Amino acid sequence: MARKGSADRSIPHTRINDESWIWEKYDSGDKIGQGTFGKVFKVKHKESGVHWAMKVINKEKAGGPAIKLIEREVAILKRVQHENIITLNEVFETGKKIYLIMELCEGGELADAVKEKGSYPEEDCKTIMTKLASAISYLHKNDIVHRDIKLENILLSQNPENPSDHLHIKVTDFGLSVVKGGVGHDNMMQDFCGTPIYMSPEIIDNKSYSQQCDVWAMGVIMYILMSGGPPFKSKDEDSLYDIIKKGEIDFSDKAWVDKPDNAKHLIQKLLLLDPAHRITASEVLHHPWITVY
Repeated sequence: MARKGSADRSIPHTRINDESWIWEKYDSGDKIGQGTFGKVFKVKHKESGVHWAMKVINKEKAGGPAIKLIEREVAILKRVQHENIITLNEVFETGKKIYLIMELCEGGELADAVKEKGSYPEEDCKTIMTKLASAISYLHKNDIVHRDIKLENILLSQNPENPSDHLHIKVTDFGLSVVKGGVGHDNMMQDFCGTPIYMSPEIIDNKSYSQQCDVWAMGVIMYILMSGGPPFKSKDEDSLYDIIKKGEIDFSDKAWVDKPDNAKHLIQKLLLLDPAHRITASEVLHHPWITVY
């Protein structure tokens, strides 16, 4: 279960001379991913037999700014513990590389699943959105704003408590996230960041913005899950931004014919132009579309 706590979790961060020390604790497995600055391997903890994902980052290739993002992600993951947020188990560091031992999510990105399926049945959408709202609500209650919520940053994992749960999601990639001291004008953010189709109007307008930018991204995700495509689309970024700032949501596509009004109502509340009137992540969990079966 999710729990709020101000103290960091005790995650070992060990500085070592070379990686041979890691292989005393872990068995190396297959390469399962490749990023700009490193690789991801499946590893097995020798003592427990538990499998993990090991993200290996080359410090020199990554450079200073990217290393800062990684350090930020590590700092935030030490603060959080929620069933729908990726778990960081431990960190190793040499002079040249950083090794992150993270929860293994073998189901891949939700983005790839959507590409394959096109869209999800309503009940599956409800399951995913409930879990996503729970994770985002937890982050916001702990004064953490993700700032890059998108399908690519939601992984599908195995649910240890329910093996038949094929929609067990994990929010990941906290490199752009920020920790605030509370939600108010003194704690607003002004960085221009995120991924274009998920960007909220206040980010595009370079206005100060709050945790509600995550809620907007949730609205984009819900629309995609239910219809197979984004609510705002254009051939180029500038015109896309103009379309987003108008905030006109189109439900005329045939994908929406059999979708209930309360689902459309929730999307409209998530994609309200004014962040002050936009529904919060906690309120999503009490919306009729979520609560009424």
